[in-house]
Amino acid sequence: MFDSNGTFIPNLIHKVFSYPPSDYYQFNLDSASKIFDSISTANSISTNEIRSSYDQLYYDIDQDQSLRNILNGPSIPFYIPCNDKSDIGSILQIDLLPQLDFSFRNSFPSSHFKIITQDKQHLIDRLLPTPESGYQAFLDQINSTDVFGFYFPASFPEFAISAQREAFKCLHTSLNICLSGPLDIVSAVTTFPTLLINTVHYSPILCMPGVHHVDQRLEAVLKSYGPHLELWILSNLLAPGLEQVSEQWYGGLTVYRSVN
Repeated sequence: MFDSNGTFIPNLIHKVFSYPPSDYYQFNLDSASKIFDSISTANSISTNEIRSSYDQLYYDIDQDQSLRNILNGPSIPFYIPCNDKSDIGSILQIDLLPQLDFSFRNSFPSSHFKIITQDKQHLIDRLLPTPESGYQAFLDQINSTDVFGFYFPASFPEFAISAQREAFKCLHTSLNICLSGPLDIVSAVTTFPTLLINTVHYSPILCMPGVHHVDQRLEAVLKSYGPHLELWILSNLLAPGLEQVSEQWYGGLTVYRSVN
């Protein structure tokens, strides 16, 4: 289901800008070796213990025939402590986004992290798990235990957001998997704040197909703006009923596991 670059192979029903995708938009993966140290420090867990858990999950993904090739693309580890809030926007606004803001500005003191919402609303009670995306099960897991996993940001490059959601329905695996959304993406970028800051190439825009906005015209994305990082709630329509398809849209998959 995935090619040698870790990209989902679309069929005729999937709306994509192009396949194979171009290499015009690229991630900055230079400091990936520091991620486990960041996770260890933030959660007061030894680096060796962290690595052992992620190594086992990586191995299990490699043993899954339908997912194996996803490992050929970039993978960003993340860790989310148990959180009893049932609302995605509340977890983001109260807990995770302040951590991302601190991490990003600590790495780039002269840059900003900003939230821009076209509906002029707070995030609380605005973002819901997309049906058939696996994100409700992911949220349920976070509500009961610490969760760790891998975010694969280049699973659906240049796919329309609706196509990302349709493609996910084709996947069959015994592993815990969901379309990526704001909780896992924000957590991943918090421990790897350089991901979208690239001085050589333009960076992709990280779509969050695992959630949908209460206003069906809007979508949540994380993007760079020059040296800055911004979370946007923006329109996904070129005209009423006409969804845009962009070479900069990158949808992801998240494979996760509870911490025993």
